Amino acid sequence: MNTLADRMNVRMTELSLTQEELAKLANVSQSAIHKLCSGKAKQSRKLLEIAAALKVQPQWLATGDFPKYLGMDESGYENIHVGLRVPVTSKKPNRVPVVGTAQLGDDGYWAEIDAPVGDGDGFVKFESSDANAYAVRCRGASMMPRIRDGEFVILEPNRNPIPGDDVLVRHRDGRVMVKRFLYERDGMIHLLSINEAYPPHAFPLQEVELFHPVGGISMKSYWTPI
Repeated sequence: MNTLADRMNVRMTELSLTQEELAKLANVSQSAIHKLCSGKAKQSRKLLEIAAALKVQPQWLATGDFPKYLGMDESGYENIHVGLRVPVTSKKPNRVPVVGTAQLGDDGYWAEIDAPVGDGDGFVKFESSDANAYAVRCRGASMMPRIRDGEFVILEPNRNPIPGDDVLVRHRDGRVMVKRFLYERDGMIHLLSINEAYPPHAFPLQEVELFHPVGGISMKSYWTPI
């Protein structure tokens, strides 16, 4: 499975999904799925959405060089939780794959950009102890000066977040945000907005699909194409 198209088609067959069904699950156009499955498109800004719909790790979907499943099983993301730690071995030290672009919006919410292929894939140079670290390019200025337009946040899915860490949280309703992790209690995770102008948030843990700590922020100049 050397290409994104190969990995998508094999996984769709495993799940008995049609292109139309995958498009609905990932909330993208059917034509975009067709281009990816046919190999006409090599990358997508919706890789995080598509990986979630296919119940695989976005790093594996993007490059094929990472474990297919990490902290999940065939049923999906239900077993992702605070405290998840899975030791793995890196094949490409200091090279973190970029798997998506996010628009920084009001209250720190992120909405993925469905932009043309070729602007935002590749790798960023970053030293991480997590072999499955991945990067997301940031657009907008709502989190300045902490995160600047065009910079990358590095996510470390194997690391156990602790109170005070910045974390990327993906809610089951599709919202993706970067917040500061306060604590987890009685099945709820409590988060503080990085921008102090906005109030704290709390979510039931079962409503959270991804909960990955931020390992660092990478400058634009550290990006290189595939």
